[in-house]
Amino acid sequence: MLADYELLLAEIGTGLRANEPNLPMKVGQVETIAKPKRRLEEVVRRAYATRTRRRREINIDFLYQPMGENIRLERLDGVPAYRQFVDDLIASLQTLNIIPIIYEL
Repeated sequence: MLADYELLLAEIGTGLRANEPNLPMKVGQVETIAKPKRRLEEVVRRAYATRTRRRREINIDFLYQPMGENIRLERLDGVPAYRQFVDDLIASLQTLNIIPIIYEL
């Protein structure tokens, strides 16, 4: 979720810019965050700081479905762990003869 800060800020419904809640500006920086879930909660908390106390409860569960459906895969492709996942998945599917092996020169 931190990889696509524009989508994250839109889903939270805030006018904050990425540098204000301390979000990584480059996709590859996402993996350098020691506690990403805590950072995500801090972003939501900061975005909701102006809301009434009753509506300020921090729960990030509401973000999973819309972000999973709308995140740009091109953006995720810049995250090394995601790229490794895709490469491993393709290799596994090729080993199982589910998809053809394509040789690149």
